Amino acid sequence: MHCGDVETSLMLALCPETVREDRRDNPVEFNAIWQDMFSMKTLSGGEGHAGHPTQATAEKGEAFARSVVEGSARYLERILAMAEQYGQY
Repeated sequence: MHCGDVETSLMLALCPETVREDRRDNPVEFNAIWQDMFSMKTLSGGEGHAGHPTQATAEKGEAFARSVVEGSARYLERILAMAEQYGQY
């Protein structure tokens, strides 16, 4: 969601000083399409966040960041290989 487990874990790994220690869980159930029509503050009952930030850890954040970087690198390698194959540099 927004400021939930994954996002808070990533921030704990990258910039722990920005994560408030008084974070609270705010599990909010809504259809994802509503995110395009309403603000997170409205959808979260005024809290501005939704999810389970208390379950976040720096270790989860490090694993998530590593996964994103490795996946992005593989994607870029595929693009470069295609560009080379078709002479598109």
